[in-house]
Amino acid sequence: MKTTRDFPLDFIRAAAAVSVIAVHFFLNSGFYDVPANSLPRAGIFLRTQFMVCVPLFLLLTGYLQRSKTWNRSYYRGLGSLLLTYVLASVLCGVFRAAFLGGTWSPVQWLQEILSFSLAPYGWYIELYIGLFLLVPFLNTAWNALPSRRVKLLLVLTTVFLSIFPSLNTISLYFGWQAIPERWAALYPVAYYFTGCYLRESLPKIRWPLLLLVDVLAVLAGGSLHIIQAGEEPFGFFPITYWNGILTYCATLCVFLLLKKGTFSHFPHLLKKGVSLIASLSLPIFLLSWIPDQIAYTTLGSAIPQVADRLPWICVTVPFVLVCSVVMAWLLNKVQTLLRATFQKWLPKKPSLEGHARNDRQS
Repeated sequence: MKTTRDFPLDFIRAAAAVSVIAVHFFLNSGFYDVPANSLPRAGIFLRTQFMVCVPLFLLLTGYLQRSKTWNRSYYRGLGSLLLTYVLASVLCGVFRAAFLGGTWSPVQWLQEILSFSLAPYGWYIELYIGLFLLVPFLNTAWNALPSRRVKLLLVLTTVFLSIFPSLNTISLYFGWQAIPERWAALYPVAYYFTGCYLRESLPKIRWPLLLLVDVLAVLAGGSLHIIQAGEEPFGFFPITYWNGILTYCATLCVFLLLKKGTFSHFPHLLKKGVSLIASLSLPIFLLSWIPDQIAYTTLGSAIPQVADRLPWICVTVPFVLVCSVVMAWLLNKVQTLLRATFQKWLPKKPSLEGHARNDRQS
């Protein structure tokens, strides 16, 4: 039976995947290695906007996985996740060994797979595995709460513990810490519970207000980044990181804008392309490192000045996206073939009808 896909959710997932590739433009083009005041202001604001990439994935996980419970079929999904990761890691290892002077050592490859470093973007799998394992238990806690108000209180509590500490970036300029920081690493859970809440109670906020809040959050984050960095290289800044309060606000706005969007006028072919990117978003994320090496090595040679590279984001991001989609599609085919082969090797379970027939004969 053919399942009907929710296109707005596909669009959100595809937007998150494209945002990942766009953020990696700034990572790989030398943007973080030069003084912030020598960079184009537009690039700083664009980078701030694209930082919604990983939070969108986490929020979408809560939105879609809210009803998952502890059972064997749920944990089988971890095998599919790990297979995707291992295959993508091997491809990255082959590319590195063949073209970047890396090693062909299987032992080292295994060590790097286990440390989530053979695929340089494999850190996301390390993060996501933890959330995957917690999902049934997070859902148990969520569904046990008696009312929408208490559920909102849980969301606000996790946001306060993990997102609000980014405000210390501002308060520390005055010599004091405003909010406890020990739970800042809890931000994936905060986004997860936010997604759970949005699934049950989508707020009725008009799109102009959502767009305005998103623009203000991006402008504020980019401006603070410029002030904070100054003559220093463009570096880590908590308030615009994934657990930053401004990134959290921008993520909410982007999610709601896309979820409430009407896409009836979209051409059928474009919808198919978006859905394809959405369905392959994880391997696209992992494999985009390979075309990144090609695109940004070429860009660095052709455009020596980092400040002059920003316009080329319109070329490098589509190039990396297309290459990543093709590789992810091929990897998905290999993964399907491996699954089918593995299932043939497994002993077939006797059916209930066979048991009943044997009982009658005996």
